[in-house]
Amino acid sequence: MKLVRLKMLASFRSLSEGFEMNFRSQHVLHRDSDDLSDFNPFCLVGLNGSGKSNVLEALSGIFFHLDSCTSKYKPTAFTKHFDPKTSTPTGFEVEYFIGLNNGSPYVIQNFYKVRILKEPSLEPKMYVQSYPFSSNQEEVAVSLNSQFGEAAPARIYLPDLVVGYSSGENEILSHAFIKTRFIHFDEYIEAVAKNYFYSEPESSLVYIDEGMSQAVLLSNMLFQDDDTLKPLRENLGVCAMRSFRININMHEIKVRGEKENYIKQNIIKQLDGSIDSLKACSTCWYEYIDESGLKHLVLDYWVNEATKLAFKEHFQNAFTLFRLFQVLYTLNNRIVTDDIKEEVYQSKGFYIDGKIPHAAPSDHVFYFLDFLITKENKNSNSKIDLLLRNFSDGEHQFLHTIGICLMLKNHRTLLLLDEPETHFNPNWRSKFIKTLRDSIKAGGGNNLLKEVLMTSHSPFIISDSKSKFVHIFKKNNNDITTTQTAENINLNTFGTSVNLITMKVFGKTETIADLSNDKISEIKHSFEQGDITADEALQIANQLGESLEKTLLIVAINNKPKNDVVLL
Repeated sequence: MKLVRLKMLASFRSLSEGFEMNFRSQHVLHRDSDDLSDFNPFCLVGLNGSGKSNVLEALSGIFFHLDSCTSKYKPTAFTKHFDPKTSTPTGFEVEYFIGLNNGSPYVIQNFYKVRILKEPSLEPKMYVQSYPFSSNQEEVAVSLNSQFGEAAPARIYLPDLVVGYSSGENEILSHAFIKTRFIHFDEYIEAVAKNYFYSEPESSLVYIDEGMSQAVLLSNMLFQDDDTLKPLRENLGVCAMRSFRININMHEIKVRGEKENYIKQNIIKQLDGSIDSLKACSTCWYEYIDESGLKHLVLDYWVNEATKLAFKEHFQNAFTLFRLFQVLYTLNNRIVTDDIKEEVYQSKGFYIDGKIPHAAPSDHVFYFLDFLITKENKNSNSKIDLLLRNFSDGEHQFLHTIGICLMLKNHRTLLLLDEPETHFNPNWRSKFIKTLRDSIKAGGGNNLLKEVLMTSHSPFIISDSKSKFVHIFKKNNNDITTTQTAENINLNTFGTSVNLITMKVFGKTETIADLSNDKISEIKHSFEQGDITADEALQIANQLGESLEKTLLIVAINNKPKNDVVLL
């Protein structure tokens, strides 16, 4: 999948009606195929509040709505509040290139150009064109309407996965993904109640938070070979997964029976086959019933080559295992009341995460415990086994983003990464783009399958991005968000000094922080007013560290005509 254009047909957050973001020209297929086949993430940059994260939120909301329109199963609790004419954002036009999962080679010549138009208060419409997308070709309308048990024809033209990740507590990106998790839960519970087969969530949206990140890491460590895991080893010193525990609490749920009465069912009833596979792969497992009568399943894994072979025997690949963990995590939403879910389904604003209760481990259906990882200290060449919780915030963040890229090699994926480098030290920020590139390459697959958008405040990340992929966001005098590429303002970002990027992109002309800069201004002012001599000014200045501002101050003092100047 490769984005072409996004236009807002109604205002959305800080994006006004008419806001347009051009990712690439449709002629790129003929002129510059390297743009598509090489790894070039779009980097959305600008000051806080400039609107860059709202683009990610808009895209997640758009594909959430399209998912909801085209899916073959919509749980009853969700359909009560779903109207294909009502979406968040309410009006938009989006274009992208995509190939189909029909066995044909995933090459440019097999691509389709998809245009989706959603005018306010109307249902969305999809139009597609086949290669080579000439102006003489007519767009073909494709229905977005589904029937129960049968997905809409438009479904095949949507991405397989829309993956969201945010490094902070900001809810801007998570809104649509939280709704999706409740849909997954209600969809599963209806499968239990009606006793029909359930394999995996139908929706494409996946949000990577702490729990899902553990599932990503474990799936990768069990399935990927040493070459694929090289980015984890080189950047974090992660050598191997040593052991882990899976806890499953077999809570019961009430479902409506055939005679309109309510009966109790084991919540993991539809997953019996998968649970048997987890048991077969375990080193040991046991069940027990606690004082309240709740049945628990505990599975322990000592990870060696035999363990990995067992998982490969029972699960197709890393993503198949991840999908099982995703379903199990979804079941933890059992504690969320119908009232809260209905409030979330109807919500179009912020702060829905704070309305969701957080359960104790015993109230969960599923959770991991005792992740033990072998980690190498590059300085001493020694290895030590550490619990995952002992890793730093920055290390966790690196695991999140690298792990996602390693796992999604054969899926048409849109990755929305909101400030993924927040907890990184400067060294890691400087190597982040290269690490993502290496991870995607190590994960295999085809770059044509993936599109990556990330917001960032890091000049290091901008310095590793080509100018036509760097979109600079600003607010104009009317407080309206505008954007243009670095290429449009003749700023060649790739390989450019981070200091120059800081000045050009973020408007920060000083090379030091404000407090120390104020001190230099104070020294200069006192000297110019005659309150201190040149000797005194230079003595005070020399107490500061080296910087361009200090050098300019000393030059100014030395160049001012006076009898008592001291040259350094």
